[in-house]
Order: sequence, then C-alpha cells, then structure tokens
Amino acid sequence: MTILLLISTVLISLLAFNNETFLQKQAFHPYVIKRNGEWYRFVSGGFLHAGWLHLGLNMFVLYNFGHIVEKVFQLHFGKAGGIVFVVYYFLSIAVSHIGSYIKHKDNYYFRSIGASGAVAACIFTVILFFPSATIYPYGIPMKAVVFGILYLALEWYLGRRNNDMVNHDAHFWGALFGLLFPIIFEPYQALVFIHEIQGIFGR
Repeated sequence: MTILLLISTVLISLLAFNNETFLQKQAFHPYVIKRNGEWYRFVSGGFLHAGWLHLGLNMFVLYNFGHIVEKVFQLHFGKAGGIVFVVYYFLSIAVSHIGSYIKHKDNYYFRSIGASGAVAACIFTVILFFPSATIYPYGIPMKAVVFGILYLALEWYLGRRNNDMVNHDAHFWGALFGLLFPIIFEPYQALVFIHEIQGIFGR
C-alpha cells in the first residue's frame, strides 16, 4: 500500500506539474473550501507538489517510514492492516489541514499542497512504537523521540511566525495525528511509550 500511495502521488503530482488549472482546482485552499464547499481539497492537496525537490523529499521519507507503519498495522490489525494504513494516510492528510483551515479560511491568497502532513504522521507513528531507535536527520544520529521533540517545537515556532511559504501547521498537526491514531485503537501503547521515554532520559 505504501508503494501504491507513493506511485499515485508521483503520477498526480506530475500531472499537476504540467497543468496549472488542475493544480489550482485540487490544491488545499481554505477560502474556496469555505465558500464553495469543496471539501475534497482537504485530501486532494496532499497528492500535489510544487516541484521535483518537494516531491522527492516527501516520497523518500514516505518510502522509508510508510512501510514500517504499514507493517505495524499488519501486526495489530492482521489482514486488514493494509486497508487501515490507507485510511490512516488519507485521514492524516485531512486532519493535518484542519489548523490551516481555521487560520486561513478568510485568506484568499493562502494555498497549500504536499504530502508533508501525512509524511509527518508516518514519522511520528514510528516514533510512538520505536522511540529509542536511532534515526539520522540531515546525517545527525539521534534518538527518535529526541528528534520528535525538536521537530514539534520547531514546527510550532515556525507556524506561529508564519513568514515563509511552508505550511508548518500541517506538519505539526500531522505529527500529532501520527502519535494519537494508534493510541485510539491500542491505548496501552501510550504507557509503553512513556515507559520507554523514561528509560531513555533516565539513563
């Protein structure tokens, strides 16, 4: 399912690269959503990208983290794990846009595209299940939970400044969704997560 979502995103993004009208009709645009009821934009915007670098980075992270999340869901949901992962992915895109919708629903000029909210969800679901794993953001080794704390703090701060072209709110809320979604179905995982964090910072 991870590969299918990746391929779908690449194909739709490539279509948007060459069709500005298509991109504008599918992009997440809170002003238009509020006035025209085009709620599909909460999801469709997550399958569009601004260019090769934007697309490549998101798909690289999706490939590396998405298949781990999918395997975790297969362990917990059995044969339905793949379907649960797809539902989770679509929901993560939609939920990651809620904060931006509330903030920008009266701002005609705000638009957002990209799978970053869903990608952030995948990263943080992995952090939830494997907080002590070592990851290498920008080639720097650190515990997954340490990266998670730094990431949330940075995205919250940049989202408040709101002075660049990046939708930091989508990153922040997508990450929180990635933490909370599995806990809804397996609350015990929250206790396991807390216990592991105590072990990491208590050493």
